[in-house]
Amino acid sequence: MASSYKPLYLITLDFDGNKNNYLSALEASLKNGIKLVQFRSKNLDDATYIELAKDVTTLVHKYNGKVILNGAVELLQQIEADGIHFPSAAIANQDSRPLPEKYIVSIACHNLEQIQHANLINPSFAVLCPVFATPSSPKGIPIGWEKFAEITAQANFPVYALGGLSIDDYTIAREHGAYGLAAKRGLWNLNHSTESIKS
Repeated sequence: MASSYKPLYLITLDFDGNKNNYLSALEASLKNGIKLVQFRSKNLDDATYIELAKDVTTLVHKYNGKVILNGAVELLQQIEADGIHFPSAAIANQDSRPLPEKYIVSIACHNLEQIQHANLINPSFAVLCPVFATPSSPKGIPIGWEKFAEITAQANFPVYALGGLSIDDYTIAREHGAYGLAAKRGLWNLNHSTESIKS
């Protein structure tokens, strides 16, 4: 599947309170080839999220990467990010693309029905999760690789595998229909190059 998006999609960890350490960990991943970042930190109030999102966006753009915000569409009026990530519930009642084409639209999907609905709104890409159990989503029911492949085959957009994965899972993800691999811990604070991984 041809796409301009990079095959590794980093979803940030929740902010730990130390901005220098947090941005240094992010920069380590950027230095090692990460070009697609979703800034997600559910433990912050709106003002703190916006302040940190501006720093994250500046840093990612310094490395010619793309930043997707995990929050309201209105954030794009305050932060020069590249798009928004939408949970499945946020687009459940929509039948058209929630942002203009110049913005990236990332969607979280968990089953075939959500993938089929996403087909209607033409997202840039989606994550399908969880493939395996993960501390971030303890209530999520793992779908495994076979089910992942069955569901992904029905998507008309790139799909990233997410949930309990690391770079070591990239090849098997591709073998089961994934466009790429998304991860939090598995791509955060990388200490080795990812340049050999191509979509």
